[in-house]
Amino acid sequence: MLERAYLKDNYLNSYTPISFDKGTKINFAVTTDSLSSPADRFSIVFSRPGVVASQNDHDIIVYPNPVKNGKISLLMKDLPTGIYFVRIVNMLGQPAELKYINHTLGNPETFNTNNLKGIFMLEITGPDLTRQSKKIIID
Repeated sequence: MLERAYLKDNYLNSYTPISFDKGTKINFAVTTDSLSSPADRFSIVFSRPGVVASQNDHDIIVYPNPVKNGKISLLMKDLPTGIYFVRIVNMLGQPAELKYINHTLGNPETFNTNNLKGIFMLEITGPDLTRQSKKIIID
């Protein structure tokens, strides 16, 4: 499973990774502050919320854009090798396409957009959970 789980501490506004195959110990303290002890202080979230901006906007090149003939290619320059999670999301935030990519240095990744048409966001989440987002148009 590539998505990761985190224990969100709503009081401290922090995230602690949860292991799926090992035990995870969470240390916390309840103080005299009443906000440190409500029943909904903790929740489990999957993947890291929000979009983290890339240090270099050219780390991921999406082409062609607009997408023609239902094929899109990603060139991920200077990004570490590993498994990346790719989502194509419509403008309402609904996922339209999901794909895992095993990225190796220098090799473009090509996949079908399965007859999608319109304006979408392409979200790419790396092995370190850094997420980048690019607007794409599919003709």
